[in-house]
Amino acid sequence: MQNDITPKREQVISGTDNVAVVKEFHSIEGGRALDWNGFPDGTVLKALHVIIKNADGNYAPMPVTAGETPAYGELPAGASYKGLLKHTLTKGDPHGAAILDDAIVNESLTPYDMTAIADDFKAACPHIRFQKDEEA
Repeated sequence: MQNDITPKREQVISGTDNVAVVKEFHSIEGGRALDWNGFPDGTVLKALHVIIKNADGNYAPMPVTAGETPAYGELPAGASYKGLLKHTLTKGDPHGAAILDDAIVNESLTPYDMTAIADDFKAACPHIRFQKDEEA
């Protein structure tokens, strides 16, 4: 009897991945493995989720507050903004996360309201530009 070593695949279709990124100029080469600590199993990160680099040097999804209307939480101490997730990704996906650091993106498709972090994010990632649907 042989062991089945075929990778198990799960397809997540968000419906917005193909229109979230208006124009990509650069992403972090090779992608990065994400530190999913604090996110429950089964978590799905949609395209354009904010990606940070923690104080320990690991890349991670920006924390999200729980509640009726989830929103981005506070940037952890010692962390910095690095970019936006290019494609929808699930926790446990063996592929690295493609992280945009120079792109034009559709502002209306960010998975969470960025108002609270917008100024700091834009200062840290000045090469990511946001456009509204009608401008895109």
